[in-house]
Amino acid sequence: VLSGIAKNSKDGTFSPVQDSDDLSIVLSMALAEFLNVSIVNLTLPKVDKRFSIQIFKVTFKYSER
Repeated sequence: VLSGIAKNSKDGTFSPVQDSDDLSIVLSMALAEFLNVSIVNLTLPKVDKRFSIQIFKVTFKYSER
């Protein structure tokens, strides 16, 4: 996974590390924290169930840590 990210990145600094099962756990935890957002205000529209086609507009605000 890390090799693929490094190869597809346009620039940045990468350091080689040994493969390890522990590295996968640490990377998974870091990505989970990075990709986690807290939704503060979520608004969903009412849905009229008489129609088979439904169009949704979802708006939300998220907090930055």
